[in-house]
Amino acid sequence: DNYMETKDVILDLRTKKGLSQEELAEKIGVARQTISKWENGRGLPDYEYIQDLCKELNITFESYPLYNVGYSQGGFRGII
Repeated sequence: DNYMETKDVILDLRTKKGLSQEELAEKIGVARQTISKWENGRGLPDYEYIQDLCKELNITFESYPLYNVGYSQGGFRGII
């Protein structure tokens, strides 16, 4: 399987939705720099933003990666 880190999953799903960092940031109530930080692996979203992030990226809350997850074309495969 092709596993991706959380930072890569956020970037991949955001770009597949055609959202800029600024647009995603506005939708979930954070600064654009925060999205950049997450996508560059310099931090993870705080719990308070995860549900909105999941909604905007079209994934379920239960499948959201809290740390690093296995992610492939089939979707999230669990925490690795």
